[in-house]
Amino acid sequence: MNQKVKSYIVSSADWEFEVDELDEESAVNTATFLAFGKSGNKLMLSTVIMVNSKDDHLNDNISEANFFPTFKILKNIGLDQLSQSFQELTLSLNEFKSIN
Repeated sequence: MNQKVKSYIVSSADWEFEVDELDEESAVNTATFLAFGKSGNKLMLSTVIMVNSKDDHLNDNISEANFFPTFKILKNIGLDQLSQSFQELTLSLNEFKSIN
């Protein structure tokens, strides 16, 4: 099993990080952890976190980007309580949108 490290650009709300990882989800986990390290409790998050290979990002090829639910990534990096709160907020927002 010879996995190759790739460069990814990960972004959400008002931040973006370039990270080298084996796969997209690992890149999102790492970048989110770094973002919390940089911004702490002032970190802004959207309901999803976007990841794209560095090559696709540089070529403005957003069609190849993937999106991960923020609550899932928060859980992955050990922020279980925040993950739960974020999931509840996301579900509430989605329910509100479906009513209108």
